[in-house]
Amino acid sequence: MTKIVAVYSPVLLKQGFSYEKELLSREPDTQITLLPHKTVTREELYEALRDADALLTDYQRVDADLLAHAPRLRCVSLLSTGYNVVDIPAAQKAGVSVCHVREYCTDVVADHTMALLLALERNLRPYISQIEQGIWEFDRVARAPRLGGQILCLFGLGKISRAVIQRASAFGFQIQVVSHHATPEEAAALGARLVTPEEAQETADVISNHMALSPETYHYFNREFFQKLRRSPIFLNLGRGGSVDEAALAEALDKGWVRAAGLDLLWKENPELEGHPLLGRENVIITPHAGFYSEESLRDMIRIACENLIFSLKGQDEKVDGYVFRGKRR
Repeated sequence: MTKIVAVYSPVLLKQGFSYEKELLSREPDTQITLLPHKTVTREELYEALRDADALLTDYQRVDADLLAHAPRLRCVSLLSTGYNVVDIPAAQKAGVSVCHVREYCTDVVADHTMALLLALERNLRPYISQIEQGIWEFDRVARAPRLGGQILCLFGLGKISRAVIQRASAFGFQIQVVSHHATPEEAAALGARLVTPEEAQETADVISNHMALSPETYHYFNREFFQKLRRSPIFLNLGRGGSVDEAALAEALDKGWVRAAGLDLLWKENPELEGHPLLGRENVIITPHAGFYSEESLRDMIRIACENLIFSLKGQDEKVDGYVFRGKRR
């Protein structure tokens, strides 16, 4: 019998588990246990994992302690592109495979990036507030600049940034890219120009973060970064919350170093919103990590994660969408 444990966040639990069950149950002699990430105790989790072959999860932290309580575990399949919830060295030492979903929401996140950008450029939030107060006057807010000719600088040049380039170019933005991995030729082929962070700080009208979180990018956007901005740009974060020092961003907004901000996530995945320094501002729009969220992308994410798990357990490595690490347990 193959035993699979799924540990789901409240958001995924709300979607139901019928699709996952349908996919995983196609394999004969499979037992599935679903646990809630927010309320399951460590003891309950360890008991479920004691004889489990695979773990399917979005936010469950997989560390050396958990792996020590899962001696039969062969695969961790993540319902996400990021894999920072897994201690990769610990998984490698244990010989447990780790899979992630490489591609399921690129277009949706790029669309969300543009939605935040356009809403901030066109002052939609203050206009909505005025209308709801019964005020019908277009000149009570700052004049919106024309989009054509503005410089949009993307930090990171992955799939999402590439999709944003296509969309933003259609609006007439000049595109810059900051990337430690891309070459000037690669950027130019996409219709962008590779620049240094310093040049971006000098010239950008809009900065959009799409970098993965790493020790090098943690609090990359800090007080020193914001203070060096010369054109009071709009700042967008569609990457990871940990890349932004939120107190520094609040100061940057207060002092005009940044003229507006659009954030799809905060430092904590479930932040304490009361009294948060970035809330209550008409030049800030925050969405609850919803950039990926659509009917199609959610279904694709679930399907690929379940298929990764099945293929990995069956040793069909060539069919796995994305291995972070291919373990030795089979």
